[in-house]
Amino acid sequence: MIRENEKFHTALYEPCRNKKLLDLIRNLWSSYPKRKLWEIKGRGRQVVEQHKRILAAVRAKDPEKAQKLIEDHLILSQDEIEQMDSGGNR
Repeated sequence: MIRENEKFHTALYEPCRNKKLLDLIRNLWSSYPKRKLWEIKGRGRQVVEQHKRILAAVRAKDPEKAQKLIEDHLILSQDEIEQMDSGGNR
């Protein structure tokens, strides 16, 4: 799941063709606590559904919807990391 998740995100970023931005994203991605998030029960199913909705918006050429879905996806991930770091359980 970790590799597939990274491939999905990379496929979204690469079309920008901005080498500095891509390098920054790759650097951030390498420090992201990927394994930690996959320990959350139901996380895999949740991510797959989020990715399907993001991909549908991209295919429909709806950048506003795609942006909103990506923001929601990132915010939820960050919230889950913060909750885990604070010792909270889901």
